[in-house]
Amino acid sequence: MNDMKREQKSSVFLPFMVLSTGYWQGKSAFRAWSLTLLVIGCLLAQISTQLGLNAWNRLFFDALERRDTPAVIAAVWWLPLLIVLIAGAMTALVVSRMWLQARWREWLTSRMAGWWIADQRYYRLGFVAPDQSAPEFRISDDVRLAVEPLVELGLGLLSAVITAATFAAILW
Repeated sequence: MNDMKREQKSSVFLPFMVLSTGYWQGKSAFRAWSLTLLVIGCLLAQISTQLGLNAWNRLFFDALERRDTPAVIAAVWWLPLLIVLIAGAMTALVVSRMWLQARWREWLTSRMAGWWIADQRYYRLGFVAPDQSAPEFRISDDVRLAVEPLVELGLGLLSAVITAATFAAILW
């Protein structure tokens, strides 16, 4: 029974990936790649601001250790700008990620709903499963549940790789 579920999942995974990666091809390719690059840029900005915070911490605490009052005051003056940059980068990352998810979901939902409407499946469903109501909402929700984790996983992996490379470069 468990092997049958695994086989069913693997038989669904490849067609879904072929369908969903179509967003980065054809008419929607420019928008998809633009949003993808925007998300990656915002991720890089967020990681850069975290590096800036680390550098600020080093400067501030080194100045405290040396009891260098002008350097401490200068570091304190830089802090509000750093906070604004960190907040801006994190906000831009969240907003750009949501744009990518929403546009990808919109594209994928229109494809899935188009297939659903074709061949009058909605009409036949009334005979096969009369208690099912509004399957188009189920399609939309299923697409959301399929797309959002993929975007989060991709961003998490990319962030981990960039952070590890940055950490290794700093230690080197």
